[in-house]
Amino acid sequence: MKARYPLEAIEALPHHSVFFDANILIYIFWPTTTKNKISESYSRILAKMLRKHFSLFTNTLVLSEVINRCLRLEYDKYIQNEAIDFMKFKFKDFRSSPEGINVQTDIFNMVKEQILCNFNIVDKCFNNKNITELLTINELDFNDKLIISNCIENNYLLITNDKDFIHADIDIFTSNPVLLAS
Repeated sequence: MKARYPLEAIEALPHHSVFFDANILIYIFWPTTTKNKISESYSRILAKMLRKHFSLFTNTLVLSEVINRCLRLEYDKYIQNEAIDFMKFKFKDFRSSPEGINVQTDIFNMVKEQILCNFNIVDKCFNNKNITELLTINELDFNDKLIISNCIENNYLLITNDKDFIHADIDIFTSNPVLLAS
C-alpha cells in the first residue's frame, strides 16, 4: 500500500506533481456552503501549492465530472428553492432554461479562469489492452480506475477526499480520516 498524507504534512510531501480529483476542485471552486471547513482546508492547500510552485494536474474526465456535478448541484438547489416538481422540470429542462444557461456560464468561467490557468490538463490515451485491464469488478468505479492509471503512469500524488480510493495503490494527500487510516 502506498502512503497517505494528511493536509498538515504538505511540507513533507515527496511529490510536487499533484493530480486533483473532481471532489477537491468542487470543494475549492464551487463550495456548496459559505462556511465549509473542508472547502477552506483544501483552498488553503491549493494556495500553498501555488506559492511553492507545485505542478498541478487534472484531466478532461475530471473536468467533465466537475462541470456536470456543479450543474447538478445547482439544479437540485433550484428545484428545492422554487418548490418545483422535479418530475415536471427535468435536469435537461433546467440546463436549457435561462437559469441553467446562467449557471453553465458561471461554471465555464470558473473552469477557464480558475482551473485552466493553474492546472495542466493531462489525458492518457488508453488502448484496448489498457481498458481490458481496468474491466475488473472491485470497489472502484471506472472513472476512479482511469485516474489511478494516470497517477501511476506519471507518478502523481492524488489529492482527493473520496473514500472510494481507500484501496488504491497510489500515494494520496487528503483530509479524509477514512483514507488516512488505510
